[in-house]
Amino acid sequence: MPEFEGLISEALDDQARAALESYRGKIFSVSQLEQYGQCPFRYFASRVLRLNVLPEVEEALTPLERGAMLHDILFEFYVDRRERRLPMLSECSDRQYEEAITDVLGIAEKKLSTLGVVDPIWGIEKEILLGGVGRKGVLREFLENERERKLEVKPAYFEVAFGRHVGASRNADPELRWTDPVAAGNVRLRGKVDRIEVSDHAFTIVDYKTGQDVDSLADMLAGLSLQIPVYLYAVEKILSAVKGRPLKPAAGIYYKLIGVEEKVGVASAEHQHTAFRGRKTKAVLANDEELRHTIDQAIEYVNRYVESIARGVFPLATPDKAPQVCRYCDFQRVCRIQTQLPVGESSEPISAEDSSDQ
Repeated sequence: MPEFEGLISEALDDQARAALESYRGKIFSVSQLEQYGQCPFRYFASRVLRLNVLPEVEEALTPLERGAMLHDILFEFYVDRRERRLPMLSECSDRQYEEAITDVLGIAEKKLSTLGVVDPIWGIEKEILLGGVGRKGVLREFLENERERKLEVKPAYFEVAFGRHVGASRNADPELRWTDPVAAGNVRLRGKVDRIEVSDHAFTIVDYKTGQDVDSLADMLAGLSLQIPVYLYAVEKILSAVKGRPLKPAAGIYYKLIGVEEKVGVASAEHQHTAFRGRKTKAVLANDEELRHTIDQAIEYVNRYVESIARGVFPLATPDKAPQVCRYCDFQRVCRIQTQLPVGESSEPISAEDSSDQ
């Protein structure tokens, strides 16, 4: 009975089968396709059946709200500096740097004052961002790290949206908007890149993170994490069209905002110390050719996933993926994954704080 193994196409009537086949023409976000790669059944439950999940009510800022707030603060801060033609933080004098701190804290205080949160621990939340007695605060720590980033690539574009419906409710860079979806083989993609850094010949993309976990190169090669390589693909196409000349993808960086730290998602060693910082790890590939291969492999996954969706292929995540994938899933209780796990293993969900970037 293949339909009970997630192969549902033959069990559908013509209308339902045609509805699935129409997915070939849809515009996909990378997160949707990552969800399919991690667990096709989870994609089916949330994106095809559109099963509703009741959110937990929180009086203080949720991890997602905190992340969105930081994105908005940094967007306004950098766009304002660009409009005023102020120097890069790495090139500031001491006076200019102190003015930058005043600016970013002012933006943050203004945005926080509009929230109207009355939770008893709200004062602690504000101290985390703004600092206080004995605490620098996230924003000051971030600017300190920015001042030390002396690279050839410079922050140039922020919250760059491409594709339909992206950025309608949040900020999007007015200097680099790409309203059309980006074609990746037979698939059309939409998304938003947190930050693009550019030199004369190369570029780096930066993904801001407020959670503790970041994806590994192994996740990318397994098709579980697509955002960094797919965004490198999309940004290369957009910048080439806008600037009229090709720029090489150099690196995709995870920039952790809580406990400020930069981690390489994937990069080419040919651009180390010019387009990204840090020691050489497994995520730093030998050369541009290897980075290109990783990007191309991600595009192959994108096309394979959409084709499988259109053919009605929605099996469960494999048991070896369950410890990593199922703990973030809202649909554990309505799938059969527990019956397939070895005795003693569990895929119990983790807290919202730990899954804030999923």
